[in-house]
Amino acid sequence: MKKNSFLTSTRWALIFTMFVGAFVSSCNKKSDPTPAPAATAKIFTSVVTPQTVTSGSANVVGTVTTSDGSAYLKLEVTSGGDNLDHVYITTSQDNGPMAAYVPVSNYTDSTGTTYTAGGDGASYKMANTKNFVLLVPVTVRTTSAAVSDAYSIWFTNGKGDFSLSAKNRKLGPITITLNYVANAGPSFSTVTGVTLGDQYATPGSLLVTSGQISALTTASYDTSAASADLSLSELNSSGDLRTGSSPYTGGAKGSGSLWLISPSLRLNAGYVNEPGSANSTFTSTSSPNMTYISVATGVDFDAATGATLAGLSVGTTQKVQIVQGGVYQFQTAGGKQGLIKVTTLTATTASAGGTAVVSVKVLN
Repeated sequence: MKKNSFLTSTRWALIFTMFVGAFVSSCNKKSDPTPAPAATAKIFTSVVTPQTVTSGSANVVGTVTTSDGSAYLKLEVTSGGDNLDHVYITTSQDNGPMAAYVPVSNYTDSTGTTYTAGGDGASYKMANTKNFVLLVPVTVRTTSAAVSDAYSIWFTNGKGDFSLSAKNRKLGPITITLNYVANAGPSFSTVTGVTLGDQYATPGSLLVTSGQISALTTASYDTSAASADLSLSELNSSGDLRTGSSPYTGGAKGSGSLWLISPSLRLNAGYVNEPGSANSTFTSTSSPNMTYISVATGVDFDAATGATLAGLSVGTTQKVQIVQGGVYQFQTAGGKQGLIKVTTLTATTASAGGTAVVSVKVLN
């Protein structure tokens, strides 16, 4: 019996020791810090001290885009001697009325201090502290009509009031304003003043939009690593290609109009400014690219951004009749989208080839 009693006592002593150890450990453990924002997150920092509040330098103006999704207001606070235990934040959209802002989750800093969202009816409640860094997550709107989001922030000792900012206030208010700017989108290249010639003109007929945007003859194309994406051609009103010894089906030189066409349509279509006979064929060392092109209705070439180019809906046509001042959208065989603006157009005549001076924007 003594042996059993001894074992029982030992077992309970061990359980008690484990319980006490777990209790002490849990009491000593600080809350895990909130994970740091992603490296790509937009963070707007305000250094908040009595001096910066007085001078106005704690006020911050930043820019966001509707594709950012979220951002952070980083508050680096030094009270100057007063204990602070509440943070109040109000927000206004597009210069509208101010409303209370309460984050959806608590924040725990690297020291283990927790800032309780909505605590005591404030934006945050925390233990008395004089110096701290607080990251406030805010939502960036996605509507294209968004103009600005403004945040007014102040700090109190004791419970304050969203509608009475002076109540128990010890520091602030400061203002952080986020202005919305157009989303530039993906990177792109722009080139102006590229001269293309039709099948009767001296300038190269083939347009290269990858790497250095330029015009090439097929002789250059055959020896170049670059791939041509479009070609300038004089075609008849039906858009028929030149075949055999005829300039094109259904008319004489100079009686048609200028078109931008996919290089794949030029196969076996002779161009007199290229090597060989007047009816030489397009014999690239690699198969010509297939490019889709159409009229870019309602698109402002000069104002177009990477987001504009990425959002183009080109269609599946491989040729388009062009006019001076016209803007056209294209998609290359590699999937890159772009815009072409015809700035100058010289029509083909019975005695001279036609030319087009174009500007190009294309996604990188």
